[in-house]
Formats: sequence, structure tokens, C-alpha cells
Amino acid sequence: MLFRSIVSYGTPHEGSPIARIASIYDGDPLLNDLSDAGDNAFLTQLESNWRGHDSVNGIHRFCAFESEDTRPENGVGRYLKTHARVVGYFSATYGCDVTTPPQEIHADHVNMVRPLNRTSSAYDFFYRVYRDNPILEEQVVTRDNVIAGLEAGCGRSNANPDLQVPIALDSAMHEKVVAATATFINAVNLRDVNPDPPVVTKVDPDGAAHVQYGFSGPSRKLLVCLGTAHASLKVQFSIDRQVPIREPQN
Repeated sequence: MLFRSIVSYGTPHEGSPIARIASIYDGDPLLNDLSDAGDNAFLTQLESNWRGHDSVNGIHRFCAFESEDTRPENGVGRYLKTHARVVGYFSATYGCDVTTPPQEIHADHVNMVRPLNRTSSAYDFFYRVYRDNPILEEQVVTRDNVIAGLEAGCGRSNANPDLQVPIALDSAMHEKVVAATATFINAVNLRDVNPDPPVVTKVDPDGAAHVQYGFSGPSRKLLVCLGTAHASLKVQFSIDRQVPIREPQN
């Protein structure tokens, strides 16, 4: 299965000032890692690793941010003398997709991922992202294209070093050809097949297979033609595609 999306709720991409303050009173190394200090090597390296990964351009990042302060009695709020925003707007939305506006969650940092019901902004945001960016199942299917009507008369040949055979691909499922093979079917009176079987020399990015084939028709016997060679060329394509997995509707 392919996961193409990340949903972040109040994630301190640029660190949190509360973590920096809390690290003064608590030796937990995680607080240093989440600090907004300019010399935070952990977050810097984390972002560098993310940007340097080969598949990062194919992964969406969707962000939600808290709109209420966390009070002293809640979570990391015990380090605060007054209520404060644990993760600010810019830290929570740094590096996220510009095509989808960040989602405001009307809750503090502790309660923003505790939706009261399905109408809550925290739930609705995740539902919309999941619906529009479903998990993908990778499949390999086969699909054929048959070129009919190949003929060769007595003493003649039919050959092509580069016959281009196309196949329709569904861009919505990110289909691409991973392999192709060729063979003659419904063959009658074929002689001197070369190569045997026909060879797919390459496949274009758009899915067209380049096929090399050749055969001769029947020879004459006592100056008499004994018929015509004819066949169809079948190219079988192996196609990789990504199919959305849909949850059953309630």
C-alpha cells in the first residue's frame, strides 16, 4: 500500500518556545529536541533528511493549528506561569501544502486531537484529507493489443524491425507499463519466423511497445502457390497501477 499524505496537528516544525522554557526546569532530552532555539540540530537535521528523500515530492503535508492557549493545569502548561500557545501558527504550518489552507482547530494543544463528534473541526479536517487523498493499493494487471491482418504471399516475407503497438493507460490510476511480450496468434502457413517469438525491443513512457518481427510465406512447389501466410500479433502489457482504497460508507 502507498501512503501519500501526512496530517499534522500542532506539530512544531520550527520548534516551540514552551519546550525551550520547559527544558530549563526538566532534563527530558525531548524538550531540547522540540525547542525553537536557533541551534536546534535535531529539527534542522530532521528537515534536511525530509527534503533530501527521493519521494518527498510525491507526499502531501496537511497541517492544523491550535487557536487556544494551553493553561497551566494542562500537560506542558505546568511549566507556565500563565496560559500560552504551545505551538504557534507559523511553526505548526511550516512546509505544508499551499494548495490546502491550514485548518484552525478551536482547542488548546492538549485537546486539539480530541474531537467531540464528527462535526468537530479536528475530525472534519482529517476526513476531508483522507477522502481526497486515499491510501493507494499497488496492482499489476495485464492488457492485450492485437494487430491483425499480417500476411505474406508465396515466396514473400513480412517483416518490421520497429512496429509500434500502443496501449491505453489510465492517468487517474497512475498507470505505467513495466513489461511487454509479443507472440503470433492464429498463425497459418508461417515459415522462417525470425525472431521467434517476436521481440519487444523497448517500451516508450506513454506505453507504446516497439516490436521486431518477421516471417515468410509458403514456398512454391512445382511453380504452384500453396496459399498465403497470415497471422495476428498479440502484445501483452504488464501494467502497474495505483487503486484507491475506499472505506465502506456508514
